[in-house]
Amino acid sequence: MLRRGAGAGGAGAPPPSHRLLPGGGDPVSARGGPGQRGGPLPARHHLRRRPVRGRVLARAAGMPGAPCRRHAPGRAGLPPLHLRRSARPRRVRVAPRRVGGGRARVRGRRGPGAFAVPPSFRYGERAHRRGPRPDGQRRPAPGPGLRARARLRAELPPRAHMVPGGGRGPRRGLRRGAVALQARAPGSPSGRRPHGPGTGRLLLSARGPLRESDGRADAPRASPRPHVGCAGSREEGSAETARGWGTMGGRNTYEEGTGVRESVTELYATIEKAHGAAKRAAAVGEAASLGTARATPTTLVAELWELWGDGRALVSRAQRELLVGTALRRQEALVASAGTSELLARFFARYGSALARCGEDASLTERECAVLRVGADYRAALGEAALVEADEAAFLLAEAARTGEVRLPSVVAADPVDAGPGMAALLRQCGCADAAGGEPFAVGGLPAETELSVLLAAGPAAAPALVLDELRRARGEGAATALVCGPDVRSLYDLLAPSLVADGAGCDLRCAVPWGETLVGRAWTAVGRLGSSARPAAAATDFAYNALSGMDGAGARRLNGALRGDRLADGAAAVALLRAASPTFAVFERLQRAFSASGDAAGRTAIAADLQALAQAVREARGLAPVERSRELASVAAVAELAEAAWSLGVPLADAGALLASRQVSVNARAAGRDGVRVEFAELDRLASLLPKSYDAVILADTTDAAFPAAQTRTALDGLARKLGLPTPADALERQRRRFRAGKDAACHHLALVVTQRTAEGEEAYPAFLLKEFAEAVADDARAAARAAGNADEAAAWDECDEDAFGLPVPLLRGVRRLGEDDLPASVGAAFAPVAERVSLRTVRRGRLDRLHLVRFLRTADEEGRAVVVLSPSALELYVGCPYAWFLERRVGADAPDEEFGPLEKGSFAHSVLARFYDEAARRGIARLDDACAATWEPLFEATFDGVAAEQAALEPGSGRLVALTEAEGLELARLRSQLRESLHRQARFAPSFAVRAHEHIIAAEDGVDYAGVRVNGRVDRIDVDEAAGRFAVIDYKGSAGAEYAAAMGDDAEAPPLPKRIQGLVYAQALRPTLAGLHCAGALYLAYRARTDKDMVAGAADAAVFGEEPFVGRSSVVPMNFDAYLDAVEALVTERVRRLYAGDIAPDPRFSGICSYCPAVGCERRLA
Repeated sequence: MLRRGAGAGGAGAPPPSHRLLPGGGDPVSARGGPGQRGGPLPARHHLRRRPVRGRVLARAAGMPGAPCRRHAPGRAGLPPLHLRRSARPRRVRVAPRRVGGGRARVRGRRGPGAFAVPPSFRYGERAHRRGPRPDGQRRPAPGPGLRARARLRAELPPRAHMVPGGGRGPRRGLRRGAVALQARAPGSPSGRRPHGPGTGRLLLSARGPLRESDGRADAPRASPRPHVGCAGSREEGSAETARGWGTMGGRNTYEEGTGVRESVTELYATIEKAHGAAKRAAAVGEAASLGTARATPTTLVAELWELWGDGRALVSRAQRELLVGTALRRQEALVASAGTSELLARFFARYGSALARCGEDASLTERECAVLRVGADYRAALGEAALVEADEAAFLLAEAARTGEVRLPSVVAADPVDAGPGMAALLRQCGCADAAGGEPFAVGGLPAETELSVLLAAGPAAAPALVLDELRRARGEGAATALVCGPDVRSLYDLLAPSLVADGAGCDLRCAVPWGETLVGRAWTAVGRLGSSARPAAAATDFAYNALSGMDGAGARRLNGALRGDRLADGAAAVALLRAASPTFAVFERLQRAFSASGDAAGRTAIAADLQALAQAVREARGLAPVERSRELASVAAVAELAEAAWSLGVPLADAGALLASRQVSVNARAAGRDGVRVEFAELDRLASLLPKSYDAVILADTTDAAFPAAQTRTALDGLARKLGLPTPADALERQRRRFRAGKDAACHHLALVVTQRTAEGEEAYPAFLLKEFAEAVADDARAAARAAGNADEAAAWDECDEDAFGLPVPLLRGVRRLGEDDLPASVGAAFAPVAERVSLRTVRRGRLDRLHLVRFLRTADEEGRAVVVLSPSALELYVGCPYAWFLERRVGADAPDEEFGPLEKGSFAHSVLARFYDEAARRGIARLDDACAATWEPLFEATFDGVAAEQAALEPGSGRLVALTEAEGLELARLRSQLRESLHRQARFAPSFAVRAHEHIIAAEDGVDYAGVRVNGRVDRIDVDEAAGRFAVIDYKGSAGAEYAAAMGDDAEAPPLPKRIQGLVYAQALRPTLAGLHCAGALYLAYRARTDKDMVAGAADAAVFGEEPFVGRSSVVPMNFDAYLDAVEALVTERVRRLYAGDIAPDPRFSGICSYCPAVGCERRLA
């Protein structure tokens, strides 16, 4: 069971040295547990704790509910107390109680149930014990209220001035964002006055000022609802002057005649927008803005729950997904996947309070009932962990306020609130019943003093150049700040940032990146694949080329070649190579193992140390841009956040590891500029955080319907919510309208809209509906203004539309800038510079070597002072088939270096088995196979096959070895055994008068055997001889021998055609002078995988010898003298070889089959 405060340094939390800040900072928590919300605390909150001595009974001075557990900057709700001592939290023990309890017992020791309470609760007792103050003034006696908080004066002292919170000295103890009023004593220009009777500070609260004398809060008099003056203000001011204005810094409203101010909380869509509004109000310097809190619904609930909660902590997103995933795995009706867990987590977060109070309905399906049961299990887990959903906490606060136990601040919704039922109830109690914004929202027209530019791009490739041109134009007109928003802003930043930085502008990038796409995520995934893949080369190579591996390019290439060229290199071998070559691999390996299902129970200290080492590796990685470094540090912080969430809940780290792939990493990076000009690139979601008139120029880089979709996405959970009567999310159309208007209104001087006419796939693009609504609003305003000015022609012009520009009004397109296919050179390249000059380049023709003499780069032999090219019969056959295919395969070497379990390796294995079998049969006196003696040679074949298979693993990598590594490959090897056994039975019936004479007969270049003008160098698979007739036949083993291997010479042909396959004919002609006294009877290809007798043999065979052979088809029979046939074919080959000596390597395939294996996939002859 999780103890309260575990995430904030309480029981069960790791020591401070085991935590990481987001971005790899000091060892402080990146995101706290249940007792720590809203981001990391300052370092002093973790590293400067001091024990609390003794026992103190703390009572919230006149306020029901438990005291706040922690004072953190930027909280919403009641204004903070001014504390004379530091607000560092102590570990105290408070008995749990519900909202509305009266007292809380505080024990001064650590332990179960402890959470942080500021030491100011003990101010009265400590001050009394310390004796008189150094200035001689008497310290206030500790009354009942002094143990709860510092006493403040009731009257507003004369000559009061604001003192922002934070810092040290006389203002020490104020939270950042708090504002106290300090009186200037007469004769004290600095405002620092002695503490004593008649002096003090006044802190403004929702219940009125607190008196220092008795600690009671005066009830405020009835006052009208305060006016909100800062929301949506367009007055400009420096945000740098707003230090001390956080979420809680703001404005109170005076009640006439009372001298009392009532606090107001303004709700914004995002915390960033709330902070921006506070900074703008502080920069304006309105005195009436004192006390107005600016928050989001989430931070409002968090602050109020800290003040009035029952001791439970608000659950974080990571904790929610972990607990929902655990509950999901305990049932079988729903798929327990990461996607289902994330979907249910969002559903429970929105409807937490309502689901806890509704039961299963008879109309619900089985799966819908399963969702409710998972929700019940999830709520039970929350209770065990002392956690609560924010929506449930909001509902409890609303109920307590309805019964009078809690007084809530006044709330005004500056932005519409799309909240769950609990939050809606809380806002109603805060006097903000219309927070959802029920009225229809209009996009509106063009803001005053804003210039509109429409940029028409022919396609996505042209859009960046238009954006860059618009940025430079705006800068030339004095724009100092610019915002570029788009759906793919990362690519836009990568393209434009170098040019902008070169121009002297600074560039910011704010976007979200999937964790799996970061360098940390890819390296993490690659390490995990090493142990789950039979071929780890791909995973190891991915890690080696990762910038975080610490390996250079040469080392990564060596490792890649070593692993891809050796099929026997398993995961253990790859791991050993990476451990030796990469300084960070061991860190990734330990972390991946700790977060995997099969990982060992690694300690927190070790994991935290590895995360620190990983963050340091990111900082030291070479070649990373600042944006990339910021992204990777955030990725490490995401891992640390999930680890702390898992530790705080006591769930296995494997559950946290399963959530990593779905995490989004926020990137917020800056590139420095020279001239003070800044360009921010952000995603479209950033529009919700914009204040009016916040940028000089705003560019919406995509205004098509793909960027601003109007379709409402519905899921099965939305149907369940409707059945249960729960409020559904806000309409997508309204959300898009508000985003578009926020971006439009954020521009002070320049607004540019990019409209793409074609998609990346070449399909027609369509403008967003918002663009048309905006154009209609602009046209209506311009038409009305023209009519008011009496300009009828101008008013009529706005009625005309340009159908070629998506039907936009013609006057709106007067200054339009277009970029199409004719302007392509200006839209590509790193600099996006216009064309300066044109350079004519020499036309390069495929297959022609203009600067290379081919023969000089081939192996040659000297023949009477003449260089003769040395080729194997297979290479000669490839060149005759297509010179360009020969050049790529044999000279360029375009084949992949991978060692495979494919046809080439199977062919080499079959050659070895057949050669060794016939050699062993000859030694045993078996001159020729016969079915009658099959009982003798079949065991010999089995033993030979097993022997060759056993030797494969010991062969060198790249030698053509065949090793089965998987069950499927083992089945293929068994099938090959069966095919070879079948083939031997057929060979026993083929050409009964011939017997095997030789196997793997070598013809070396030194033997001086020439053919068609080249020196032959090769190895003949097998030579069969008919001793009685004085004939021989060349046999070449093939897996299959189709029609392309046949001589294809008709009976009435006057001259033989050049066969498609000539390898066997080259061997036959080369052996004629070697085998004296024997005449060649055939050059045959024997298919050892043939399924029938007629498919086993093909090639060129003498009709007088093999004319009646059942295994030889008619297309393979040569109806002429075979020696003359060999001479005629050599003459035809000689004509092709002359092109080789001339350097001709042009694509010229003789038949389509040769293109099937050619590496030139883009060859025009192949495509034709």
